[in-house]
Amino acid sequence: MVTFGPMKERWGRQRLRALVERINQLEPEIARLSSPELREKTTTFRKRVRAGETLDLLLPEAFAVVREASKRTLGQRHEDVQLMGGIELHQGKIVEMATGEGKTLTAVLSAYLNALSGDKVHVVTVNDYLAKRDRSWMGPIYEFLGMRVGLIQSSSGFLERVEAYQADITYGTYNEFIYDYLRDHKRRSKEKSEVMEFLLYGETATSAERDCQRGLHYVIMDEIDSILMDAGIQPISISESSGTPPIVHTQAHEIAERLGKDHHFKIDEKKGKVEFYPEKVEQEVALPLELKTMGKEKWENYVEQSLRTIHLLKKDRDYLVKDGRIVVVDPFTGRAAPQRTFGGGLHQALEIKEGLSITSESKPVLSITYPLYFRRYKKLAGMTGTAKTEEREFRKVYGLEVVSIPTYLPLRRFNLPDVIYRNEKEKLNAVAHEIVRLQHIGRPVLVGTNSVAKSEWLSQLLHSLHIKHDVLNARQHEREAEIIALAGQKGRVTIATSMAGRGVDILLGEGVAELEGLHIISAEHHDAQRIDDQLRGRAGRRGDPGSNQIFVSLEDDLMRVYRRNKRMQRLFKKMSEDQEEEGRPIHSKEVERAVRRAQKMIQDYYFHLRRELMKRADQIRKWRESNQYDPVMDRWPDLIF
Repeated sequence: MVTFGPMKERWGRQRLRALVERINQLEPEIARLSSPELREKTTTFRKRVRAGETLDLLLPEAFAVVREASKRTLGQRHEDVQLMGGIELHQGKIVEMATGEGKTLTAVLSAYLNALSGDKVHVVTVNDYLAKRDRSWMGPIYEFLGMRVGLIQSSSGFLERVEAYQADITYGTYNEFIYDYLRDHKRRSKEKSEVMEFLLYGETATSAERDCQRGLHYVIMDEIDSILMDAGIQPISISESSGTPPIVHTQAHEIAERLGKDHHFKIDEKKGKVEFYPEKVEQEVALPLELKTMGKEKWENYVEQSLRTIHLLKKDRDYLVKDGRIVVVDPFTGRAAPQRTFGGGLHQALEIKEGLSITSESKPVLSITYPLYFRRYKKLAGMTGTAKTEEREFRKVYGLEVVSIPTYLPLRRFNLPDVIYRNEKEKLNAVAHEIVRLQHIGRPVLVGTNSVAKSEWLSQLLHSLHIKHDVLNARQHEREAEIIALAGQKGRVTIATSMAGRGVDILLGEGVAELEGLHIISAEHHDAQRIDDQLRGRAGRRGDPGSNQIFVSLEDDLMRVYRRNKRMQRLFKKMSEDQEEEGRPIHSKEVERAVRRAQKMIQDYYFHLRRELMKRADQIRKWRESNQYDPVMDRWPDLIF
């Protein structure tokens, strides 16, 4: 039994090698086909599938055809490592491939193969920019082979979505897919009126077109760890007006401002929660009549939400104020999400905090989480550059196997040790001077920050030093494609939030490889080590040289929250007192270990949350299947409210 794991792994490698060898043997034969003959292969494959041939048997020839089509349309040939990745995606696994190894091209192999069966294939990524890029980039391969390709963007109307879902392969973001799923079922659960269609999409649809999605068959999830891990416990909801009067939100906020920290409430920054003591509030604070009449549960919620806005949510990190309204910043992509709102009265509490007009509060009528939605597909596969660190959770919570694909060329990126400073000011000054040094020798620099505010603070500092640079964040995103295209050029400096941390492929300009390539500076550690890894993965793509370094201060959010541990408090105090020369870095293995422990603690906390969520969902499903649920009450399965 002890040798089962290694034996299985060796067998898997042998199986992959055998399939890759067979695909390579077919390459000369497929290359001799004319373009019409190559296109006709799709029709032939579909006939063979209808006749009973399995996709597994069809795989070598189908992959060889896709490789040849890619060579003719894009001038790009699938390497053996990409063939390996495509095979594993077809098997419903998570494929870990390093930055620049061609995940986008790899996905085409499996998407094409599975679309031959007549199943709809959805290729899902984290933002509109990447979805549009990938569809435009890979579309010619599919179209050359006679397949239809669709694209869904946040701006897509209802009829555009219907057409996109009717295609063989559809590209889009996970948000759009999940919202379309909820909208379809909202329409089914209510009177099918033109008024409701207008509210949902801004346009009407005929009764024959009321369903958008055409089944959940096979999905390939790009950046799968971001979707299932980072956003795994965040419910996505369709809402309607709750009818709560604005005075309630105003009064709740006024009470929250009068409450005493550690007396009426406690803040748990590690978990991002407020621990509220309503009994003390009732005894010591006179509640307005409007709140009292709402009932204890409701007024508690509104006061607690106001406390969150005051003590936890930060402007230019969690949200923006733009054109007189609150705009949500997606915490996982760093992008503005103007179509989304905070629920449960939180959005209205933020409007009061920022002195804006109070909008109508909404309440969820249908809600589901990303893991519960994507588990509804018949087959699920994923790609990312950072999966191995979360292999345990993928296996235990989602039942997904993680496989690492070797790099085509050896990795030439140098990970430099952390540089530690006493405070934020010293750290940012050190970052700025490191940028000046690197720009002087011509190396391009990408600086990653955790928030819009920090990216703009650093930008102001560089302006004062007369350093030309670009800023990419949720407030300044209009030039995204242009900024990314230039970020690897000589002497270029780019400051970005996590918008540049995933899916961004930065190509080196002429002569940059001779200067040791792109250098990545992280201005702060993230809560999860793999998010740090995502940013550093922008350098050293496909054998290019590169390097990265993380700058840390004892005032960083991660360190500040973690040092509530008494042992760490003593250590940080000693380090601050011992530091005599201002601006001089601190060298401490203990601080580096503290960072790793803090990241592990946070990840373990969310791991247990996600595991409990999935257990609850499984229980709901079993109850429903055993007819213990009232079908009238349970209008739609697996909804989390």
